Amino acid sequence: MTIAVNDSRIKYVCQQLGVEGTPNFMRSDMKAEIFNILKKCDSYLELQAFVGACYYMQGRNFLRPCTVHYFPVRYSDIGEAIVVMNSETWMESGYGYYSLMIVPQFVSVKNHNYVQGKTIELTHDFALFVPRTITQPRERHQILCAVEVDGHAVHSPRRDKDALRDRNIGYPVLRLREESEDMREWFRYLDPGSAECRVPVTETTYRSVI
Repeated sequence: MTIAVNDSRIKYVCQQLGVEGTPNFMRSDMKAEIFNILKKCDSYLELQAFVGACYYMQGRNFLRPCTVHYFPVRYSDIGEAIVVMNSETWMESGYGYYSLMIVPQFVSVKNHNYVQGKTIELTHDFALFVPRTITQPRERHQILCAVEVDGHAVHSPRRDKDALRDRNIGYPVLRLREESEDMREWFRYLDPGSAECRVPVTETTYRSVI
């Protein structure tokens, strides 16, 4: 599925989220390239989750000037991604991410499920990567987690299958349920400064480095 991503759609998503203003990438010289990457999202619910993450990272206020910037990039091994950069750290703890790479519809080529002897590639709604080391933010990235944005109609009957799919693949999988998640606030699960952080960052936590 290819979704439409343009100025009007992003503004409409912001209205759905109940927030004023729009993300910084709407004012970027590379907005068209960022839109093209976001078209890979499989649903408008995923687009909502992405804009909600931007809202959280920009200090929960799109109208306030901030130091968060967005850049489209392409890597030979994982494809197209949006890199979110901050001149400082946007996390209150001071131990957040200097850069974050967000890959829509990421196909995992290292981790597979085996069904009746067949290897099946896993596609995640998003994969998030962070610098391999905090002190070298421009070095190669390591996977932080995968994010699945679960629409209620599709996923409510298959929670057990989803849980089975997420097991033993070498990195955390964060699932966001449409019926219970505030898409403006879900990024708190990845914020080291939040009491609700589920995926803390350390220098050596994850071995999957690309």
